[in-house]
Amino acid sequence: MQQNIKINVNNIVKQNQTASAIAIKQLRAESEKQLQSEQQFLDNSIEDSIRKIDEAIKEQLKLHEQKEKEITNALQQIKSNQTECEKLLPKTTKPENPLVEVLEMRSLEKLNEFINQNDPNDFFPPVPTQRAATFLSFLQQTTYLIPTNTKMALDWISSCLLDLDTNDAMIKRFSQVIFKGILDGLNGITDPQARAIKHIIRSLSLDTPQ
Repeated sequence: MQQNIKINVNNIVKQNQTASAIAIKQLRAESEKQLQSEQQFLDNSIEDSIRKIDEAIKEQLKLHEQKEKEITNALQQIKSNQTECEKLLPKTTKPENPLVEVLEMRSLEKLNEFINQNDPNDFFPPVPTQRAATFLSFLQQTTYLIPTNTKMALDWISSCLLDLDTNDAMIKRFSQVIFKGILDGLNGITDPQARAIKHIIRSLSLDTPQ
């Protein structure tokens, strides 16, 4: 009797163990299945995010390339317009004043070359064409050429003085200083033109008193 009970108990234990093992196996299988499902969902989400980011980057690159093309086209248009303007400039703009250019160099050597190669009447005609600042700058710089290039310097200074507009405010303000520099430069010069220049300066000084 006891032996039978023991056998039955063992059988029940084995059955319970088997049932537990089966249940554990089923739970493990379901758990693994759930994990696989969650992993798949996560993988899909990551792939979808990567795809969306990739599409966004491609779209930005496309817009960037389009912008670059627009900028390139605009630059080409500007360059084309600039070229057209450069072609038209010689026809529409007045030539630069070579006298002003040489004065702006502040070079006595260049100025000396200039007065040797040009005619003062071309730059100081009876009707004044130069600005007051040009007159004053020319007289001031050319004074320093009197000792080394006397005749040419005096010819140009004389033409310039005869062209001065004594009613100009700038000439009225600075002419006396310029005149003094010329007179100092004429000290010891016996050329007849020097006397003529002194006479012109005395006459102009009456029109432009200090």
